[in-house]
Amino acid sequence: MSTTKINSWLSLGANIGVVIGLVLVAYQINQEAELTKIQLFSEATSSRKEFNQAMMGTDLSVHSQRHLNKVARQLNDRPRKTFGFYSPAEKFHECVASTG
Repeated sequence: MSTTKINSWLSLGANIGVVIGLVLVAYQINQEAELTKIQLFSEATSSRKEFNQAMMGTDLSVHSQRHLNKVARQLNDRPRKTFGFYSPAEKFHECVASTG
């Protein structure tokens, strides 16, 4: 076999190796993305559960109505990803405006 044929076979083998390597890297990136989503969902769920458990049995009568209204306003004015980064209050007003 001539050296040019050997070189072309070696080049072909190296190129195939590079393509396989790129496919494996893409697969690994996809797996990491999925694991990150799962981890974020798990953390959000556990934080929500901890918050709900902390609030169970909380006596809200020790807070003034003014303070409770302030907290409700803060929660309702915070933009949410689910609402396209609009706040619940904005979505509510949009919905009411469209009905009438």
